[in-house]
Amino acid sequence: MISRLLATLLGLFASSVGPHARADDAASVRVEILVAEAEKLYRTEKTPQAIAKYDQASALAFAEGAVGRAFELSRTAAAILQASGEEAKAGQRLRRLALGSADHPDAAATHWAAVVCLWNGGVGGGNAQQNAAELDEALREHLDQWREAPSARQAYPRRVRVLLVLQDWREAAALCEQLGSAELAAAGLLPSYASAVIALRGEADSQELLRHATNFLQPAVTGPENQWPTEWDPSQRQAALTLARIHLAYGAAGPRYPYRLLAASATGAPRPTAAWDLAALPSMLQAAAAVGDWEVARQVAARASRQPTSALRPVVVELSRQVAANPSEDAALELLADFTQGDDLPDDPGWLQRGRLLVRARRGDADAADQLAAEPPAGSTPRGDDRRLAAQTLAKQADEESQQRALSLWTQLERPASKGSREFHEARVARIELLDRLGRREEAAKLWRLTEALYKPPADERLRARREELARRLGAPR
Repeated sequence: MISRLLATLLGLFASSVGPHARADDAASVRVEILVAEAEKLYRTEKTPQAIAKYDQASALAFAEGAVGRAFELSRTAAAILQASGEEAKAGQRLRRLALGSADHPDAAATHWAAVVCLWNGGVGGGNAQQNAAELDEALREHLDQWREAPSARQAYPRRVRVLLVLQDWREAAALCEQLGSAELAAAGLLPSYASAVIALRGEADSQELLRHATNFLQPAVTGPENQWPTEWDPSQRQAALTLARIHLAYGAAGPRYPYRLLAASATGAPRPTAAWDLAALPSMLQAAAAVGDWEVARQVAARASRQPTSALRPVVVELSRQVAANPSEDAALELLADFTQGDDLPDDPGWLQRGRLLVRARRGDADAADQLAAEPPAGSTPRGDDRRLAAQTLAKQADEESQQRALSLWTQLERPASKGSREFHEARVARIELLDRLGRREEAAKLWRLTEALYKPPADERLRARREELARRLGAPR
């Protein structure tokens, strides 16, 4: 029974399948008596007592100089813990054992068993944040001490996932690049690389990060001759999708480049797999909408409508983003209205309801605007574009109460905006307009004069025209 436990621990989680013999394995009769007692306790399901007895036997063997036997007995105690569901405790024991006996032939296999037990008991078991730091330390130990072991190949992708849990985006991106695009594609880690790079888009060196990611991934798509493949392989398509996602998120270079990437990879030979097509739908929709190709956007949306709900959700989320961010774009509104009509779709965590509210708010429904403007549930991320759309809708209402709520929303939206940015000017102009409409002309004029003195006119032509109209209406000199 015990030998099967040990074989399971090593066979499933490590490269070896059993203990290696050593010259110093022989232990005294006293040790073997303790082992027999431990086995008897385990067979009678007295697990804690059995573990304690194995620990006692291991300590005695070590004291006698039978280091190999002590190692084996300690590992057996950990195997019992693992079999009883105590994955994290088993992992901690195995980790200490491997580090304390790094020259043992089974040290690498034992340490990898520790990593997997920690994974199952921590990050893999749902208690991610609490155990991720310890698991990352264990993975770094494994790569530092046993880089040549077969298990090291598995350690890299696991560490990338742990770094994402820890939100160490730079280290995660750097480790992905160390592996190379082909290895990332094989391990299914290209989406993880995209997530890490996208999370850094607000950093001061974001443009350098974007160039670096492009230089890393584009050769995986176009090769040394910088040409589209004549025959696309799965890794090239996945690299193209990853690079397109990154560029769409950053937005600095415009949407044309990611649109070309996606169009080439979607239409190249051989036809993409259904899985790739499904994963690419939201990005294709975003890119087509961004370049104004609504015919392609409609085709993408039509393909998504024939897919399961798991594919429909990201498309509805993307359409919702387009509607909230581009209030004057009717094509996105029409598509979103079509997608959110059915009542028989699962709606966790409310993606469908949000889409419906956006449609109603865009069509002038003040109640829907109020719901969009409400504080999000605890733990949710506030959506600035939702509040912006809500503020625009409420500002168009005839009643004073709605206009007051719109004024409050624009004030909230202005605070975090960078001074002088488009978002700042939009909120500031809307505030002045609403103050004037609400009869608070003196406040409106004072805020306009302050804005005129401190900030240059916005680059956006429509905002500049609205600001000039305010100057005429408020009787202020330009």
